[in-house]
Amino acid sequence: MTILVSACILGDCCRYDGGNNYNEVVARCMEGHKVIKVCPQVLIGMPTPRKRVEFVEMFPVDSDGEDVCMDYQFAADMAVGVAREENIDLAILQSKSSMCGVNNIHDGFSEKIVEGGGLFAEGLILEGYNVMDVEDFNEEDFKVGIFKCKQVEWRKDDESMVWKEEKTDWML
Repeated sequence: MTILVSACILGDCCRYDGGNNYNEVVARCMEGHKVIKVCPQVLIGMPTPRKRVEFVEMFPVDSDGEDVCMDYQFAADMAVGVAREENIDLAILQSKSSMCGVNNIHDGFSEKIVEGGGLFAEGLILEGYNVMDVEDFNEEDFKVGIFKCKQVEWRKDDESMVWKEEKTDWML
């Protein structure tokens, strides 16, 4: 199985503050799979460390109040391109990130957590990929091929979409 993983989860020091979000369980479970490590910001050449970015009124803004929407959308688009090129089966992304958050993101710089997704996560979901928040990763489920993923469902009758979460059975 080809699995895209936020690079910080696998120990790359690519967070905005120069740190990582190493997850030993995820790293151990990746053995035997083709793993694609991605940090969208690093992919387009953003430095580490860099200014913190949060969503303010639905737009990514850095800690100086500068609108970084163009750069962040470009980074998300490039990273979705990597997923497409590698034909991934599953993405495991870092929680609460303005780029990779799947279920929740930070709301502005208030430390408040709100429901919603980061730009990269939403791009993957809209493309139809199985996307999992690292906080939902369960080693026992993973070993038997069950993943709690976020997906989008298009309604044909009114051409709208709804987000849905479901467990996906996958043959390993």
